[in-house]
Amino acid sequence: MKNEKIKWLNTSGVGSIITTKLGTYVLISDINKWRFIKWANSKVEIIRTNNSDERKVYELSKTEILNRGLEFIDDQRFIKFVKSEKNLENLVCLIGIPHMALNESFNTPNWKNHPIRTALQNSGEQFEGVSSHYMITGTHFPKWFKNSEGELKLIREWYTIWEKECRKYPDTLKLDNFAPPRDASSKKAFIRELNSRNEDGNPIKIREYKTLEQTNLILICPNGHLSDIPWANYLRWKTEKYLRLLPEEDKGENLMSNEMVGPCCSNPKLKWTESKTKSEGYGSIYIECNSCGLGSGSEKDKPKINLEGINSLKPKCCGHKPWEIDLENNLIIPYENCFKTNSNNEKEDMQVALVTANNVYYANGFSSLFIPIHLAENKTPELIDALLILEERYKTRNNTTPISKNDYWIKRIEGDFDEFLSDNGIFVNIDKKNFKNQLKVEFLNVISEENIDKHEEYRWQEYQCFSTHLTLPDIEINKGLRFKDIQLPKELINNFKKFSRLKN
Repeated sequence: MKNEKIKWLNTSGVGSIITTKLGTYVLISDINKWRFIKWANSKVEIIRTNNSDERKVYELSKTEILNRGLEFIDDQRFIKFVKSEKNLENLVCLIGIPHMALNESFNTPNWKNHPIRTALQNSGEQFEGVSSHYMITGTHFPKWFKNSEGELKLIREWYTIWEKECRKYPDTLKLDNFAPPRDASSKKAFIRELNSRNEDGNPIKIREYKTLEQTNLILICPNGHLSDIPWANYLRWKTEKYLRLLPEEDKGENLMSNEMVGPCCSNPKLKWTESKTKSEGYGSIYIECNSCGLGSGSEKDKPKINLEGINSLKPKCCGHKPWEIDLENNLIIPYENCFKTNSNNEKEDMQVALVTANNVYYANGFSSLFIPIHLAENKTPELIDALLILEERYKTRNNTTPISKNDYWIKRIEGDFDEFLSDNGIFVNIDKKNFKNQLKVEFLNVISEENIDKHEEYRWQEYQCFSTHLTLPDIEINKGLRFKDIQLPKELINNFKKFSRLKN
């Protein structure tokens, strides 16, 4: 849904649940759902198809991305590390997440003077009405919301009601005004008509409605899957447990199955009530259905149903991956098979969790200092370029008929070294014979990947850079890294060898 696009992101990543300023929860979508990432991937793929030189691919990709106003992360050291660490052989470059600040007056991004809009306009691309292409996409999760009357519905049902209301008041109500999710189910939900201004500063009137309240309970599994609690199924299951129609040991294993448990009725109209007289806890939260009367306490076979004991619920996991939901077709939740480790196809158990709990999402962060790759690897830029091209050529040649690196060097490089340099635009400032020997040593120096701690090597590069340089020449190849030594006070000289200060 259009309203399910968010405009900000913190240090958490895909699959994390963000609490907004208004207290609702948004699940960050798979990066492949982000429109500007889709665009960048398609451009890079075209460039790679037409060019075999990795250096040219990198530079052309940089030009394309910068021309669109996006930030190009020019950090080849980190790219090389990620390619190796995550086995992303086709990774070419990284781009920054666009800064899309929200204008809270009319719930749209500040697009009018945005640098990306200006860049698109200058390049002759479409720039009107495409601000959403540069936002991080997400989906509300959990998807259950209730209004002030306790009516409990999925957000798509509330949105359908909102669409009908917008058709009734086309001049003062827009679909975008649904964010944050609002109630338009009755006259009681309407608050007032506000005087406001649109993006052009012209006066307008907006109808204001009460906001909906999102539930805060979800199901999680050890394999990382997330599911909404099917509340209509829960109501039926809990009623049958209360009436002892199910065995005592039943923990809702089949709760997610409409065939085994199923909803309370064919047209559930759920109501969520929180008792004001009892102490806080799940025992004071009641759920019932206004269609079939289950949970109402009106009859012997329809007892009052609360959420007491919900933490003991252990339904079998469906393998839901809601962060991969296609926002244009959000009724389908992507899923995969989910089994217990070392089991004979036995499905994993899920457990109830608060959406804000630490066990729902834990970010695996990795910090990195920017260091130009020639400093990190202690090689000249020319040597790095030559080695990159040589490795790429050898890899391509070896895909057809396997050959050792030593044989490849002798047959393809040894006698035609000048031609190799000129064909690839490599200009050597030092003695060519010395450069050739350096390249040969680097190319033939095969070290088993199993013997390398990639993280330790990465940190060692940082240590070496700052410990062996007092300062750096202010030249183009060192652009992005500036630091200088700090004179230590007498009290610290005996305790520390060196202090350096990084500059922005």
